[in-house]
Amino acid sequence: MSVLRDYAAAVTQPTLPFASPRGSSARFDEVIAPDGTLRPAWRAMAPGALTLTIDDLSRLNREVGALLADDGVTYNPADSEPEPWRLDPVPLVLDSSDWAKLDVGLAQRAELLNALLVDVYGERRMLREGILPAATVLGHAGYIRAVAGTGSTDPHPLLFSATDLGRDGDGEWR
Repeated sequence: MSVLRDYAAAVTQPTLPFASPRGSSARFDEVIAPDGTLRPAWRAMAPGALTLTIDDLSRLNREVGALLADDGVTYNPADSEPEPWRLDPVPLVLDSSDWAKLDVGLAQRAELLNALLVDVYGERRMLREGILPAATVLGHAGYIRAVAGTGSTDPHPLLFSATDLGRDGDGEWR
């Protein structure tokens, strides 16, 4: 049996701890619809995914890990040494209507983070006006004082932004 078929047959994963507006503790399944069919976004992936075995996924996971390691891709958890970046070899597949719900909000969030970054290394209006606590920003180990106030003209210094997302039992993004 393939991993996707095993998954579809078992579907017993625990729910995320998000309260549903209707009080449901059900989980939202990204792959399988409540009627047991594949969700529309997964239908195009199904022919390839249906053939994947545990050994295939293990091999893909090793290959992805090796590619990331070869390029030195890591992340730095708070108060810890750099760790290898982990990338799931099976993508989260979203259809256009799901993506449309996230697109504007995620772009707006990245623009806000970029604007804050420009400000705390530039004119520091957010600090002067008390919108951001100066002690929190200036006292943070990641704040690079030597860069502050250098008059950098880069309007987009934010190179990377990440957001953790999950769905509640009704499929609403949180």
